[in-house]
Amino acid sequence: MAIVLVFAQGPPKEKVGVKRRKANPAQIKKLVYGLSVLMVPASLVLLFVHHLRVEQLATYYPASGGALLFMGFLAGMMRGALKTAAFGLHTERKLHETPWSFNLRTDDGGFINVPNPDRGTLVLGGAGAGKSFSIGEPLVEQFAMKGRCGLIYDFKFPVLAAAAQKALILAEPTVKQLHAQAVAKARALGAPEPQPLRHHIINFTDMTRTEKVNPFRPQDMPDISYAMEYAQTIISNLGTSAKGGDDFFEKSAYAYLTSIIWFYRNNYPQFCTIPHVVATALYEDLSAVLSMLKADPQAAGMAQSLIVAVEQKAEKQVAAVVASLQIALVRINTPNIAWVLTPDEERGEGFSLNLNDPLAPKLLTIGNNPTLKTTFSPVIACVVATALKLMNQQGKHPSYVFLDEAATIYVPGLEVIPATARSNKVAMIYMTQDMAQMTDAYGPEKMKVLISNLNNQFFGKVNSLETAKFVSDMIGREDREMVSVSSGKNQGGKGGKA
Repeated sequence: MAIVLVFAQGPPKEKVGVKRRKANPAQIKKLVYGLSVLMVPASLVLLFVHHLRVEQLATYYPASGGALLFMGFLAGMMRGALKTAAFGLHTERKLHETPWSFNLRTDDGGFINVPNPDRGTLVLGGAGAGKSFSIGEPLVEQFAMKGRCGLIYDFKFPVLAAAAQKALILAEPTVKQLHAQAVAKARALGAPEPQPLRHHIINFTDMTRTEKVNPFRPQDMPDISYAMEYAQTIISNLGTSAKGGDDFFEKSAYAYLTSIIWFYRNNYPQFCTIPHVVATALYEDLSAVLSMLKADPQAAGMAQSLIVAVEQKAEKQVAAVVASLQIALVRINTPNIAWVLTPDEERGEGFSLNLNDPLAPKLLTIGNNPTLKTTFSPVIACVVATALKLMNQQGKHPSYVFLDEAATIYVPGLEVIPATARSNKVAMIYMTQDMAQMTDAYGPEKMKVLISNLNNQFFGKVNSLETAKFVSDMIGREDREMVSVSSGKNQGGKGGKA
């Protein structure tokens, strides 16, 4: 009967006009556990009641029974205080784990279960809302335990870089076990053996804690469309393609930069790097650069509009295009960027951005600096764009792309990547402060497409009215009948006689 009293009691009824206080789950659980322990002696007395003498039976039996029922009633009443009526949003009480899921524990002992992160995840929350601490870091830790490779964009380097390194150290036994299973499977099939997961770190401020990488690696650039997209990524992040600007100037700048990239890729692959391309675009003798590009038919085809303009004596127009591009490119022509992005692969420097290669899975953390974001964002965006193109393919190792403060970089076509990444086992986590930043980076239409393609959505405290209204409209409303009572006293007196 006491056990029934513990588990069967419901929440207390709400009194009209009196707001019900919310119980503290941690304190209630401690009290319930304490009462449950106190119920043990009373239960033992009843269990061995046949060993008691008659005079003891008259005292201990009713006392133990009464104490047991009373403590069961108190414990049940306290447990009932934690129960709420079926109204509003509630957390899941059970842990639902899948081979690739991530699960977040809540303060009330429940769980937020995300069984399929490959469907994309959106995290919106203002500064100080706890995005990285409550979602970002646990997510990185759980993905490390499950052996996922991928890319982390660490805007406030080295916050997430340190979390990723710690996660990999803690997950080392599990990762080794997963690698041993993959090696055994490869040997049984007579296939090449995969390498263990490696963590690479790239940043442009601390040269003692960075490796080198080349996003323009010729072997990772099979056709000219790759070069076109990389040129667009750099120019867009430099801010030269302002909305409403001259379309001729914008497209000519894309074509000029693309032709230089493709010329180096075909003729001098050892110099096909961002610093070499930038240095060539900044070269003072434009005629010499165009003559060089004319030696390669594909490169000349991309820069044909500029070549024809020079031949038709329209040098001023071409000079304006190139000068606008050079003014923007000067920003990324720095020693640190040049050192990090020019690896000597013959000496073993650098690595491929094919991060989810089944034979060589890698986790890349690329760091930015909030005070120098306008300088580093163009090259970081180019690294991210290169990695995404190589990762979003079939038959690869399960991976993820985690973009913290994602609106600080612009990646062309990012809004449609989550739609195709799901089937390729690439989980995208897009974390930013509010929708206004997303609109500023991608425009209102692409912002809507991106949000609609990110199916798992988390919302914290936001300061943007537009974002708050979006969340409110998406969750919807639920009507509930409320009863209120008012009372008053008539202070009027009886009238006297005339």
